[in-house]
Amino acid sequence: MSLENKQKEEEEQKKREMLEKERKEEDARKNRELLEQHKREEEEKQRSLEIQQREQEEREAYRQQVWNRYDIKKLVKLNSFTTIYRGLGVNVPPWLNIEQVRKLYKTISLEWHPDKTFNLPVREQDETAVKLRVLNRVKYRLYDPDILP
Repeated sequence: MSLENKQKEEEEQKKREMLEKERKEEDARKNRELLEQHKREEEEKQRSLEIQQREQEEREAYRQQVWNRYDIKKLVKLNSFTTIYRGLGVNVPPWLNIEQVRKLYKTISLEWHPDKTFNLPVREQDETAVKLRVLNRVKYRLYDPDILP
């Protein structure tokens, strides 16, 4: 009997060792999978950041291109606000008085404001943002009494 008990104990010990070995292998496999998943997530995050950076650079380049399209020095030197607005692509009758031009400025600036253009395509958002900046650069002439006729 003692020999039988000894054999049973040895078998149970072997089973425990085998189960322990399987558990360790399973843990190692899970750790490898977690590391691979983490590595994939990091690579995806890096790709996403690179794409965002590239898109931002392209957007800035486009904004600069649009900005360069409008010659601000030339626009500022123009005597007629209606000519300035036409240079920005706004249809304006030439006979407007200064109060009407100021009202038109407010209307256009509200229309081109980024909060109003958020649902437009990105290129159009950039275009209107640049136009608004140009318009704001020449705005001081609307309210400067020394410049007005």
